[in-house]
Amino acid sequence: RPQEVVVVENPCVCFYGATQPEVFLGGISTEDIRDGWIPRNLFFYSQHQCRPEIKEASEIPEEIVSVVRHWTKEPAQTEQAKAPTEPIVINIADNAKARLNILANAIFGELSSGSDFSGLYGKVVENTIRVALILAVSRHVFDPENAVISIADITYAGLLVVFLTMTMEDVLKTNIAENETERKNKRLYRIIKAAGDKGITTSILTGKSRWANCSERRKILDELLASGDILEFPIQKGGSRFVACTDGSLYQ
Repeated sequence: RPQEVVVVENPCVCFYGATQPEVFLGGISTEDIRDGWIPRNLFFYSQHQCRPEIKEASEIPEEIVSVVRHWTKEPAQTEQAKAPTEPIVINIADNAKARLNILANAIFGELSSGSDFSGLYGKVVENTIRVALILAVSRHVFDPENAVISIADITYAGLLVVFLTMTMEDVLKTNIAENETERKNKRLYRIIKAAGDKGITTSILTGKSRWANCSERRKILDELLASGDILEFPIQKGGSRFVACTDGSLYQ
């Protein structure tokens, strides 16, 4: 049925999502990088499983309580309160601008490389400003009009955004695939790489890759060997031991 038009005054959207890395990365293509949506997000990627911990209850600092109460309090039901909120302009210090220009010049080289992943760096400066803005305003919760983006804010935000972008680039290089064949190749490679310098035997690899039949698995291994992504060492008991090469073509 027809939906009524909903007008949102002063929209400000921020979302925080969590997902399984393999499921999420399996749905990304190079086209998603080029269209701009992926670079606009900050991805915190972890390969470590967090162990659940039960901690003793503790008192919440009054400083945090007062801030949350300030954010969630309902304004008085007056005509003035119902009016659209006026935007606040947050200034940036001159030395912070200079630091931001240095970052922009450094990022330009990555954007000019022309690789499939260069688009990830297209929003680094923009994301740095957003994070720096949050830092600046967080120091002035009760008087945001007095907030100023400092060089410390830009420095911290820039380091964080660049680190997350570089991490995402490394993750995508070994996960992103344009077709099912490439996806399976990279999936088997990740299993071998996770085994580390000691490598993984044929029997263990077979157990970890039941999603491929014997002939399909051997075909993938032959392709990885031909491209220099893995090495194969025969063992006395039969079968082989496979070791990943971190400088193989999957990282180019």
